[in-house]
Amino acid sequence: MPHFLSILDVIDSTSSEVMRQLEGGREAPFAVAAYSQTEGRGRRGRSWTGGKGNFFLSLALPAPHLERLPTLSLEVATIVAAWLEDTFHFTPTLKWPNDLLHRGQKLGGILCESTVSGNQIKHIVVGIGINLAPSADLEDLAAVSIGEISSQPFDLDQLYLDLSERVKNSIFKSVDVLREFSRFGTSGSVWEKNNELFLEQSLTREGGLVLKNVNSHQEELLVSSHHEFKWWLQAHGKGPLLIGDLGNSRLKLAAISERGVLGLGFYESAQALRQNFPDLKEYPLLFLGAVGKDKVQEFLEVFSEHNISAVEVSKKSVFVDLGAYDLKQMGVDRIAFMEGYIAELPLESRHANEIGILVSLGTATTIDCLKGDGGYLGGSILPGMQMGLDALAKETALLPQIPRSEWDVPLSSWRGVSQTRESLLSGMRLSVCGPLAKVLQDLREEFPEAEVKVLLTGGGSSMFPEYKRDEYMILKGIRAMALG
Repeated sequence: MPHFLSILDVIDSTSSEVMRQLEGGREAPFAVAAYSQTEGRGRRGRSWTGGKGNFFLSLALPAPHLERLPTLSLEVATIVAAWLEDTFHFTPTLKWPNDLLHRGQKLGGILCESTVSGNQIKHIVVGIGINLAPSADLEDLAAVSIGEISSQPFDLDQLYLDLSERVKNSIFKSVDVLREFSRFGTSGSVWEKNNELFLEQSLTREGGLVLKNVNSHQEELLVSSHHEFKWWLQAHGKGPLLIGDLGNSRLKLAAISERGVLGLGFYESAQALRQNFPDLKEYPLLFLGAVGKDKVQEFLEVFSEHNISAVEVSKKSVFVDLGAYDLKQMGVDRIAFMEGYIAELPLESRHANEIGILVSLGTATTIDCLKGDGGYLGGSILPGMQMGLDALAKETALLPQIPRSEWDVPLSSWRGVSQTRESLLSGMRLSVCGPLAKVLQDLREEFPEAEVKVLLTGGGSSMFPEYKRDEYMILKGIRAMALG
């Protein structure tokens, strides 16, 4: 173990020990870790204590230029978040300025302390606490631990060494702290103070957070962790959330909690929603995943008429590692399907030998494959089933138009058809069955030890009773991405 890092059995506070050593003349950088601490410090003087099995690390860092001090918390938080992502294969959420969250629950925190003499920074001490094992709720907020998120094995001493080295070697070297922080942050989310809602707008050059009041549109600037604002999802995320999936052809609504799904309806247009608006009095916010961008504003106007604010959920990877695939080029619905699938997997199934083939049957048909540990294997995009039927009716003289409402014809086999309409529906089924069979064959040949499962979602999934389907999986994934 290098002299740089000391690991103690028990201590009052790793940060207090670092400060004592600095005052005793020891020069930075160095780090102190402990298996348990009795008087750890959190934000606003709150305690951060815990027994063995959790993570307590503090570092003394070289003094930076004074201009880097305002973004110190953001920079450390980004380093820790990236380390968690690399080590445990999920992407944590950073709540400004330095809270580590997962699915709206507290995973850990970072406390940066400094002493300044004149224009000189004298000491920088960074304390990092992470829940590795299930813990009691912290600061009146729900807590979560690494052990509840990831099945990845770890050695605590090695974790201390890895993170302390990562911080030491990376600190003050970022050329764009704000952009790196935003990759993990809650940009676009909702905050609350005194029962008023505020949308998160941006970060200032000095690392402050800009919020805008949903009703008055007045802006407020947060420059310190000492404030009265609460991240809305951290207080409400365990309850049912109003989730919308706006595709190319319709809006799908549901209220989704950790316990289940309440389907609320399908709406082909904003006018249809206005005429048959469901009872949503208990839902002040709509979390929307939108592919049909040209229709977003007209749908949002209807919700606004009923005093429901809307947050468009941006594409965000929580468990899925797309590898070389450009996240910007993948629709939010495809990302949500995959994120929802992983989030629904039992912890013991989140490994490379569990493979999911996810088939979404909407305007287009998409087939995406990924491992239970989030590794993306690839995917294909096909014309949607209705699109294929419409094209045949348009481009031929005799083939009839078959709308979605007439799909529900029982078909036992392509050999059992006796009419042209049945032949068209049979061909529509085969247009999906063929590519799906090929994907299944390829995966079983490449991964003979893996358990390969097929999951369908979308309006046409009822045409394939031989496979498991979940018509709300994309909505579940939008919720998972909103919570982070």
